[in-house]
Amino acid sequence: MTVNNPLMLLIAILIVGCLAFVIRQSAILATRLDRLHWRILTTRDSLALLLDERARYGQRIAEYPDLPSAVSAEVSSAACACVRREDLPLVADGLDRRSAEAAATDEETRTQSLAYLEAQSALSRVLRSAINTEVREKMESDPYWSRELHQLDQVSYKVQLARSMHNLYVSQTRKIRERTWVRLAHLAGHAPYAVSVDFDDDTLEDGFGY
Repeated sequence: MTVNNPLMLLIAILIVGCLAFVIRQSAILATRLDRLHWRILTTRDSLALLLDERARYGQRIAEYPDLPSAVSAEVSSAACACVRREDLPLVADGLDRRSAEAAATDEETRTQSLAYLEAQSALSRVLRSAINTEVREKMESDPYWSRELHQLDQVSYKVQLARSMHNLYVSQTRKIRERTWVRLAHLAGHAPYAVSVDFDDDTLEDGFGY
C-alpha cells in the first residue's frame, strides 16, 4: 500500500495538471474568439462609415464639369445607389447582436445586404472607368478638384484596408473555430460563423479590380 501511494499521488497530480492546462487553454481560445468577434464588428462599423463617405465623394466627383454628361449621370447614380439604410447590416450573418436589425439573418435582409455590396462594386467600376488617366491629369491641374480627387483616393484606400482587415479577422476566427477541441467544447458559444465582406473595392484605372 505504501509503495502505491506515491504512484497514485503522481497520477493525481498529472490529472489535475492536465485538467488545469486544458481549462487554461480553453479560456485562452474562448477569450481570443471573443476578441476576434469584436474586432470583426468594429472593423465592419468602420467599413460601413467609410463606404458612406466614399459614396459622398463619388457624388461630388460627378459634378466635375469636364466629365461627359452621360458619365457624370452614371457616377451620380452609382453613388446614390450606395446610400445604406442605417438598420441594414453590412453582412447578414447574425454576428452583431447589438440590435435586432443588425442581428437579422432572414432571406430578405441577406438579399438587401448583397444588393448593397453589389452597388458598391458598381460604384468602384464606374469610378474606375470615369476617372481615367486623362481625366485624372485634368483634375490634378485644378487645385479644387485635385483636393476632391485626393480625398476620394484616400477614402477608397481606407475602404480597401478596412475590408482587408475585416476579412483577415474572419479568416482567423474560422481557423480557430475549425479546431476539434473548440468544436467539442463549444467554446464559441452560440455565436454564428462570421462572413467575409466581398465586393470590388478598386477605384483606380490601373488597379486589379475584384
